[in-house]
Amino acid sequence: FITLFFVHGIVPTAIVLLLTGMCESVLHPTILTAIADVTEPSAHPRWFGMARVSSSAGQILGPACGALLAPVSLSSVFLAGGSMPYSAVTQPLPELRIQPGTFSSRL
Repeated sequence: FITLFFVHGIVPTAIVLLLTGMCESVLHPTILTAIADVTEPSAHPRWFGMARVSSSAGQILGPACGALLAPVSLSSVFLAGGSMPYSAVTQPLPELRIQPGTFSSRL
């Protein structure tokens, strides 16, 4: 969404939103795969539920925060919306980091 900060016009905005949707379609299966990989099978329902609750909370809180930023500037909504996922990507969970010697044993 940070690209929407720089885009002006209907066609470029539509293209950016289409590309964003294509990228987001990979997100949920990746999260579920990571959960299945780092948790015990007996804990899967709990953590899959937590992932769903977190996603739903983001769908509620994201637009609410955007509504608070919109009076400041519409561009600030897109700048904030784009910077949040970036900060999450730059801070991966320690459980998901590849430890020396463990990657080859999973193949």
